Amino acid sequence: SHPPFSGLAMEEPVKRSWSEKSKETFRLWDADGCGYISRTELKNLLSSLATRDITEREIDQCLREADVNGNGLIEYDEFVEWLARPSALLRMGSRSIEFFDLDAVLKPLYQVYDQNGDGQVTMDEFVECQTILRNALGLRTGAFTEVLEQSLPPRQDVISPTNGSMLASDPSRAFLRVDQDKSNAVSFREFVEWQRAALQDAGTNSKDLEELIPALARQLKRVFKIS
Repeated sequence: SHPPFSGLAMEEPVKRSWSEKSKETFRLWDADGCGYISRTELKNLLSSLATRDITEREIDQCLREADVNGNGLIEYDEFVEWLARPSALLRMGSRSIEFFDLDAVLKPLYQVYDQNGDGQVTMDEFVECQTILRNALGLRTGAFTEVLEQSLPPRQDVISPTNGSMLASDPSRAFLRVDQDKSNAVSFREFVEWQRAALQDAGTNSKDLEELIPALARQLKRVFKIS
């Protein structure tokens, strides 16, 4: 069995470099020392880090993210590149490796899009939210801008890089792309995958997303209350 992950916590007085921590992490979870992390080892790693049950889909997602050469294994170079990738499910924290739960971060925003709370986002709901974001964050004009900016953190500029991929296209056309199963509604899973792709393209740091996405959701709620 794998050793407890707490063994990676930094106890020495001098803070180790990111490279040193990533090497130690890889060695720890390459249990048999073969030079790669298998799917089974990855599953054990994720299960030890997450505060909830990890699904098979999330394990497959991690493999897709990390396994660049497609051999079904995560080699050291792939592992290091993966940890540094924005919005990846794993990241290197200040003390150890961390699980980044993008689903949990995006849930409040999805709930704003899902205005009637029925668990899916219709085209009308999607278009309305996208139009507000285009006006307030993309075009930087209109009365909504001031409302949206009132409670956003000082580093609001981190949101701006996502505008190109998320807001550039017509909202109705964007809905048709996001609605992968053509059900005329966007599920939470489809919403997450859409956002994941946009955020990866933008290169936004996952720690920034944990602050910025909930703040954006709160301000969108305020927009709907006053409109």
